[in-house]
Amino acid sequence: MTGGPTPETVCEAEPASAQSKPAALNERLLGAILSISRCATLDEALEPLLDAAIDITQMDGGGVYRVEGDNLVLRHQRAMPETFIAEVSRMPLTLPPVQTLLQQQEPVEAASVATEMRELFEKHGIRHVFSLPLRASGTLFGVLNVASAQVEPPDIADVQGLWVLVHEMESLLGRLQSEKALRESEQRCKTLWDAALDGFALREWVSSPEKGRFIDVNESACRILGYPRDELLQLSPLDIVADDQREKLPWLYAEIPESGGTSFEFPSVTKNGRRVLLEVNVRRVLLGDRPLAFAVFRDVTEHKRMEALLQQANERLEEQVRARTTELIDTVDRLQAAMKELEHRTSQLQKLTQELSRAEDRERKRLAAFLHDDLQQTLAAAQNRLGVLADQIESNSEAAQSLEQTRQMLDEAIEKSRTLSQELGPPAQCSGSLATMLGWLAGQMERKHGLTVHMEILGEVRPDSEAVRSLLYKTAEEVLLNVVKHAQIEEANLRLQRTNDELWLIISDWGRGFDVESLAETAGRGLLTVCERAEALGGRTKIQSTPGRGTVFFVAVPDIHAAQPSPA
Repeated sequence: MTGGPTPETVCEAEPASAQSKPAALNERLLGAILSISRCATLDEALEPLLDAAIDITQMDGGGVYRVEGDNLVLRHQRAMPETFIAEVSRMPLTLPPVQTLLQQQEPVEAASVATEMRELFEKHGIRHVFSLPLRASGTLFGVLNVASAQVEPPDIADVQGLWVLVHEMESLLGRLQSEKALRESEQRCKTLWDAALDGFALREWVSSPEKGRFIDVNESACRILGYPRDELLQLSPLDIVADDQREKLPWLYAEIPESGGTSFEFPSVTKNGRRVLLEVNVRRVLLGDRPLAFAVFRDVTEHKRMEALLQQANERLEEQVRARTTELIDTVDRLQAAMKELEHRTSQLQKLTQELSRAEDRERKRLAAFLHDDLQQTLAAAQNRLGVLADQIESNSEAAQSLEQTRQMLDEAIEKSRTLSQELGPPAQCSGSLATMLGWLAGQMERKHGLTVHMEILGEVRPDSEAVRSLLYKTAEEVLLNVVKHAQIEEANLRLQRTNDELWLIISDWGRGFDVESLAETAGRGLLTVCERAEALGGRTKIQSTPGRGTVFFVAVPDIHAAQPSPA
């Protein structure tokens, strides 16, 4: 509190002629201080403080308030109108007239204060008022207010006596706060001590484990060791150690430093003889000037057992993983060997397919050449000879008729051999490119079957492999023949293109379509054969067809180089 007299200044301010009054004042002060000092809490001290203030100053009444935020809350009052109390409680501490009133060092006349405060005092007949701030450790916690309706102001000695009382009150409040903080700290420590799941134990600081009993233990220590508290306080650390570990305990105690602490594990025995493993942390502490050993311990028996089980499980798992890994490595090795063998067999199959395709082409060419160069020429020569013979026997009508029938049969044989020759080996297949071959095939389809084929060649398509050219040509021929037989339509589309390292052949129509699942029954063996040959060359095929909505046939084969044929 700023300003205000102290007990020493009260005596110095009194004139010699008033020595009788200070004696009475001092007596009242001592009585008030004794009354206040008996209070155990802050709120208990407020009521005797108010009574002492009214008695010392000889004023008519007053009130004491607690500060809550920016407001004053009445705790006790004497002889004050309720309306006055209510209006004071509604005034915030930050109001300037209130702040001014709290800064006065002596009672003030009501007529001298600010307008709104003066009107309040005059309304309730108050002539003099004295407001003192109450502080504890420098913090404002309350306000003491005394008032009088008397014309004469209070005696200055009485006012100074009130300041002395307030000083004593503040000292008391400081002590009460310190005691409260100490009690709260003790309660917190007790709560932590009792609520801790770990065991706590205090014992005298001695180097020998058989000396020095436990001074205090918590509930968890009793629970872990199985002893009632009064029994456990009669034991030393050596009494709770397993028999086979007693020789190690002195060594552990010798390792505990005077500053800091140490940690260790050791087997202990509970009251019922159960062996438990304790994890212990010991530290040297001072209780005043008395050194003590403070131990924190917990039962880690189950934890260690679970660790051991987990370790065993991990070892079994690692062993299983190693075994499975070995099996997987063996399986992978076998699979890799099988894959290599499969790749080798696939390569051999592809080579065989190419060789078969080349052999088939050679045989087709040989047969086509034989039909064209030999059989057709022989038949043509025979037809000419029959013509000469017919001229010679014109008079023999029966012979002429037989010759004419023979000549018609030769004509039919020549036509069939020519058709067979073209189907076995079209002229374009012998010398032209794949595009030329497909163009010739499209012309044949239109001339012989009335099927118009719309061709589209995208980019440069010149396969190096004779097997690939033959496969694509035969595929186109087989698919277009199926269109003629089953699609019931007069147009089809054919597209040939290169995509990366593959050749794509796409043939589509808007015919009646078919069920792809019944391909063997609908399209015959020929279409399945070209699919198998495409796969043998490393290619793939796909057929999309919906009844009533047409068919799309797709084949893609890698543009592989033709293998050099072995010499005959």
